[in-house]
Amino acid sequence: MSRIVNIPDWIKDFRYEGYTNAFEKIKDCPRLYATETLYGDWDAEVLLLAKDAAPAHVIYELFKKEGKDAWRHAQRRLGDKGGVKTNERLDRLVKKFLPELHKDGNLLYGSALANLLFNEPNWTRPLPGIKRGALFAHLGSMLKWVIEEMPNLRVIGCLGEDSWHLTSSVLGDADAAKKFKIFRDESQIVSGTIKEREIKAVPLYHPAAHIDLIELERNWGVLSGLVES
Repeated sequence: MSRIVNIPDWIKDFRYEGYTNAFEKIKDCPRLYATETLYGDWDAEVLLLAKDAAPAHVIYELFKKEGKDAWRHAQRRLGDKGGVKTNERLDRLVKKFLPELHKDGNLLYGSALANLLFNEPNWTRPLPGIKRGALFAHLGSMLKWVIEEMPNLRVIGCLGEDSWHLTSSVLGDADAAKKFKIFRDESQIVSGTIKEREIKAVPLYHPAAHIDLIELERNWGVLSGLVES
């Protein structure tokens, strides 16, 4: 069974205009990330960080039917619509490029927003405040807390520009944070030190990206090589 972490009140109680904290409804849920039900090992060496879990209304509707179990990743077998293809494609990529970790479930799957849900209904949309100001500062504090709570963490795979911007900033490279496409296309990484541990971050195409399969797999091969090194 995966280790359960104690989520602090400053995370559960945070509020920001335009967003909903999932723990307003799911008060006794032990998971920071909804996607921990796919990969949820806090002792893992690899953290896969996406943008956000889902629009707020999706979790609201699930909560009416499932209660606290609504805080989970989208699954085809449960009749979910949005997010299913992304999770399935991610699982295939992990199985191909990180086979040993996939077999053992030795991964944590999260997002930059963590337990925060944007109130706009669309799945693909910009997230106000994610790159600056009070929200950005809070997300940075959360990610730093996550890193500190993962004693074996070595690599963060950033699924898209928003998670890369946040992770690079937390690792102390504000310049790289602004250059997602350059670092992704040139197979560059960022490294930084958190609590005397070196953490490396790699910019990845999001699993839902409309990109040539060869280019997608080339990019994910960088993550594979970094994990195996």
